[in-house]
Amino acid sequence: MVLLGLMQFSVLSLCFLVLTTFPYQVSSRGIFGRKPNGAYPSLDDGICATSVIVHGYKCQELQVTTQDGYILSLQRIPEGRGKGSNGGTRKQPVLLQHGVLV
Repeated sequence: MVLLGLMQFSVLSLCFLVLTTFPYQVSSRGIFGRKPNGAYPSLDDGICATSVIVHGYKCQELQVTTQDGYILSLQRIPEGRGKGSNGGTRKQPVLLQHGVLV
């Protein structure tokens, strides 16, 4: 009976491990956040370099200081992947904003 319980625990642990690591193996960064060459992304690179440019988009990132001393980081994606990928048609811009990034 104890052997059966231990075997069930082992199978469940293996399934959990496979299900939690498999999506990262097929992503562009690899397992545990590493890039395919084994290097970790730099924390000083900013959102554009670590999350946008790696997927083929151009990105501009600016640092702005407000009058009351807050430092804001602004990101802009001026065009889609590659040039002329949508045949020259103009599309409405989309704004995605998150209030709290920790």
